[in-house]
Parts: sequence; C-alpha cells; structure tokens
Amino acid sequence: MQDKPLILVINPGSTSTKIALFAGEEMRQHTELTHPTHILSKYSSNLAQLDFRLAAVEDALREWQVKPRDLA
Repeated sequence: MQDKPLILVINPGSTSTKIALFAGEEMRQHTELTHPTHILSKYSSNLAQLDFRLAAVEDALREWQVKPRDLA
C-alpha cells in the first residue's frame, strides 16, 4: 500500500501532452505524449481533443501499471 498519495499532473500543450506521476513531492514517472498535427487538425477546438488526449494519458498509465483508482 502507498504511504504517499499518487498525484497525476497533466500539462496539455499545442501538439503534446506532458504528464508526470508524483508520490508526495517525489516524481516517479514522466513523459511527453506527442500528437501528430494531422490528427489534431481534425478537431474543431482544443476542447474537442479531450477524448483523444485522455486516451493517450490512459495508455501511459497502463504502461506504468497505474490504475485511475490508485490516484489521489
């Protein structure tokens, strides 16, 4: 069991989403998920990209073997 809460930090940019996983103040994992512009251009707005970007974040969490319920 985790003694410090796991915190997921998400920083969406114009063509990438940076994510980091912290246990308390200690960064455990981080990555930059790049999104091809030809895919992003299919969306009418940044908000319209939400499901696409969320799926990319969920994929990264699976790779890190972190379940959403594990996050604070």
